Amino acid sequence: MVNFFLNVFITLATAIYLFSTGRFMKTIRDAVSYRDVLLPMSIFDNAAWIAFAFAMSIVPIAVAVALSESYIVVAVILGLLVNRERLQFHQKTGLILAIIAAIVLAAITSSS
Repeated sequence: MVNFFLNVFITLATAIYLFSTGRFMKTIRDAVSYRDVLLPMSIFDNAAWIAFAFAMSIVPIAVAVALSESYIVVAVILGLLVNRERLQFHQKTGLILAIIAAIVLAAITSSS
């Protein structure tokens, strides 16, 4: 619920700003033009928040937050697979350590 009310507040504040600068209708046109991207992104974002809230009710908060903050691993993997990016040695080391830490945290939590 907190996330919902925060989103409502940010939406209202942004709408007021856009109205005051005269860019509200352009934003609406852009949103309609890019709905194929915006709609799935919005659905997945809200699903992620619901999953995060569910995780917070099942496992200790410290573990849920630590695992959710490893989202950067997903971003790096997408960069490697989709954009064909190259990683330097320290980036590869960090990625491997982050994956190991997430697996260890998940294993410790599920066995407790």
